[in-house]
Amino acid sequence: MRMYRLDFRLTASLVAALVLTVAVACGGDDPTPTTGPGDPTSTPDNGGSEPTATATPEQSDDLPAPGSPVGTVAISVARVAAHPGINSANGGEGSVWWGAGESLFTTSEGPVFGEPWLAQEWEIAEDLSKVTIQLQEGVQFHGDWGEMTAEDVAWSINDANAAINLDSIHAQAGDLAAVFGEWVAVDEYTVDAPFTTFDPRWQTTALSDGFQPTGIFSKRVFDEQGRDWMLENTIMTGPFSVQEWTDGGRAVLNAVDDHWRQTPQIDTIIYDQIPDAAIRLARMRTGETDAAAIELKDIPGLLEEGFLLSGTGSGSELNIAFSGNLWETHHAVTGEELARPGLNPERPWIGDPADEESMERARKVRWALAMGYDREELNEVLIAGQGWPHSIGYFNPEMPEYQDKWDVPYDPDAALEMLAEAGYEDGFEVEIFGQTDTLIRLETAEAVAGFWSRDLDLDVSVNAFEYRVFRPSIVDRSAEIPFMNSCDDGRYPRPWDWPVGLIISSLSRGGFSCALEAPTIAENFLASASEPDLQERIRITNETADYLHHQMLLPGTFTIPVILPYNPNAIAEWDMRPSLGGPISSPEMIVPAR
Repeated sequence: MRMYRLDFRLTASLVAALVLTVAVACGGDDPTPTTGPGDPTSTPDNGGSEPTATATPEQSDDLPAPGSPVGTVAISVARVAAHPGINSANGGEGSVWWGAGESLFTTSEGPVFGEPWLAQEWEIAEDLSKVTIQLQEGVQFHGDWGEMTAEDVAWSINDANAAINLDSIHAQAGDLAAVFGEWVAVDEYTVDAPFTTFDPRWQTTALSDGFQPTGIFSKRVFDEQGRDWMLENTIMTGPFSVQEWTDGGRAVLNAVDDHWRQTPQIDTIIYDQIPDAAIRLARMRTGETDAAAIELKDIPGLLEEGFLLSGTGSGSELNIAFSGNLWETHHAVTGEELARPGLNPERPWIGDPADEESMERARKVRWALAMGYDREELNEVLIAGQGWPHSIGYFNPEMPEYQDKWDVPYDPDAALEMLAEAGYEDGFEVEIFGQTDTLIRLETAEAVAGFWSRDLDLDVSVNAFEYRVFRPSIVDRSAEIPFMNSCDDGRYPRPWDWPVGLIISSLSRGGFSCALEAPTIAENFLASASEPDLQERIRITNETADYLHHQMLLPGTFTIPVILPYNPNAIAEWDMRPSLGGPISSPEMIVPAR
């Protein structure tokens, strides 16, 4: 198997975010490996022209004939998530990746993240107080709901932002709150977006399909139909419109004729929920599905059979978040005193910043736990060696700036010595959250628990239930047990000079977090976010790596390449846009084989 790893490197593009005017003619909670067949540098035409015709390859007699009708592509996924047609109810993110919606920014080719999509150009105020965004004109909402305007954009972003809408449970509610104040429509196609904390990644994170998009919905629909109607009906601007979307069932999307950006070459795309990975694999081999989310350990066999791969070029880290270590007493920007319900020093891995001895004891425990499992073995056994081990979250060894000093060895003997130094020579009880609706997170939690139990003689239990049950505890910061997550910035190939650690600081209060908050992380993030010099941002990033390595708040396990196998008898080509997310993106780029 050949793994393409696109080398995205952001250098001058972040500096460019600090200049007064950026104008580009444009016709853009954890997923995530290689680009698909064809030229990995090829890019979609974001200017609205028709896609270039591609020669249809010979059908393979060794692979199944597609079971879906001509013009239809069927994809099997582990879960069809709830899909409300309004941001504040956690709508919009999946709809952008799956083709129904669009965000303000995209990425057509690395290394420049944050190219215009629904946005057209922007101007940042000299004092970094706001950005003024000019929007594309003539973009139509589905179902004859009219043209997208600045009012729709401002309303959509404010509806998602937890600082503006306290009821928002959008996946980026906290990310938006950390960066933006209330957006305002200046005229029909212009919005002002004030910064509460300037972040040079402002257009590449919560506003771009290249990372974690916030979709744009129609304010007119909200005004005329109301929130309850929007919960059941999705009206957006993407190249596919929603015919059906059933939580836990299937989503059926139809191509939009004469789409402003790119009209799909297929008529219909169907996403079917098949929770059992073995059944998804069987459906691939019988032709019942044309593409499917497949366990990585099954990928080599599919490639030998002739199936092909697509992907966004990304990898997602599985990190162990030692939640409950809430060391910030006041919000890093507002100064507001913070509630810290998860700060429970009776948990051996949680330190009380008011007690120096407690902090050092907990640090040694975290280090012992980080040395108490074999990352190489986890990668080989759980995902057939398709990924690669990493030692600490956010700092991936595949990035050229990585330094070996941040490695964490598998050393049970040293771990036991450190536990004894911390006063736990007889061990202790430890719980770890196992996410039942994401198999690899559950399996990794169980495997790590097995190492801790066997090698460190700890009494380990896995709390296994769905993420939606656990999520409220990380939003309100009451979580106090370790859990598996990328913690947002745990993505490859995240540019090294990007500010890092928003989700493990008070800056993300009001939304998703990893229930970790450290003053040093917040201070470094804010310093990097306001720093125009590339080398100084890299220095700050390295300082953050040193800090996380010393404190071991977020030890890593392995990085999972995000790839999607497909049947070339159904799909001739699927060159997804580069992204730090995945594994399904850019369905309008599908070139049918029939």
